[in-house]
Amino acid sequence: MAERAAVDPADGLECGAVAARLPERRSLWIERSLGEDIGLAFRQRRLAWMLYMAEMAESRRSTGLGLPGPFLSTALHMAILGTVMSIVFAEPVQEFIPYFGLSFALWQTLSAAIARMANASERAVRYLAFPRLSSLIIYVVDAHDYLLGLGARVLSSVLIIALINPAILLSANVPALLAGVMLASLAVIIWSPILTVIFNTFRILRGFLAQILLLIFLVTPVFYSVDRFSEHRWVADINPVFHVIEAIRAPVLHGTWPLMSLAVCGGLAVAGLFLLRLVHRRQRLAMVYGWVA
Repeated sequence: MAERAAVDPADGLECGAVAARLPERRSLWIERSLGEDIGLAFRQRRLAWMLYMAEMAESRRSTGLGLPGPFLSTALHMAILGTVMSIVFAEPVQEFIPYFGLSFALWQTLSAAIARMANASERAVRYLAFPRLSSLIIYVVDAHDYLLGLGARVLSSVLIIALINPAILLSANVPALLAGVMLASLAVIIWSPILTVIFNTFRILRGFLAQILLLIFLVTPVFYSVDRFSEHRWVADINPVFHVIEAIRAPVLHGTWPLMSLAVCGGLAVAGLFLLRLVHRRQRLAMVYGWVA
C-alpha cells in the first residue's frame, strides 16, 4: 500500500517504518475512542521509546548531556544552591541539604513535565501524517521523560544524602516510597492531556508559563518546611503540587506513610481518568484543527 511506504525523510526518525508495520485499525485516527487510543498507545510503547531517545540524541547534540543531564543537574543544585540557602536560612547543612535537595529534585521533574504539557500539541503535529499512531503517543513519550528524569534526580539526591546524613536513609520507608512514586506518577501522566487542553484553550498561559511555575514554586514547600505556614497550613493542604511532592518526600526524609498525600494523588488519578474521557476528543480536534490550521 502506498500509505505504508510514506516516510518523511526530514524527520530523521523511523516512526514511519514502525507505524507501517502496525496492524490495520478499523477506526480513523480522529475517530478512535479513549479506550482504543489507550490500548494503541500501550502497544506503541516501543515506538514512543524510540521517539524519546531521538529527543535525547538532539539534546545531547545541543547541550552535550542527554540522559545524564537530570542526574548532574540535581547534584550541582544540592551541592551549590543547597549550601548557599542553608546559610541564608541559618539551617544546619546536614538537615537542610537533604530536605532541599530531594524537594528540588521532585520540583524540577514536575516543572519539566508541566513545561512539556504546555507544548505537547505543537510537538504532536509532526505525527499527524501517520494515522495509525495513537493520538496519545506524545504523552507516552513524555511519560518516559518524566519517569526517567524522576529516577535520575531521586537517585542523585539519595546519593548526596548518603554522603551528608546517611542516618536519614536508614529510617526511610521503602514501601511507602514505592507507593508514593506510583500514585504521584500516575496522577501526573493522566493529567498530562488534560493540562494540554487547558494550555491549548487559554494559549496566553503559555506566554506566562515561567511566572506560573515561579508562583507555584513559591507557595509550595520546596526550600522551606510546611511547618512555616503555621496557622495557614491550609495553603499547602489545598495545593495538589505539595501532595505530589510530599507523597515521595515524606517516606525518604521522615520514614512515614503520608496518607493524606497518597489519598490526594489517588484522587487526582481517578478524577483525571474521568476528565480525560471528557476532553479526549477535544484534545485531538485541537491538534488537527487548531495547531495545523
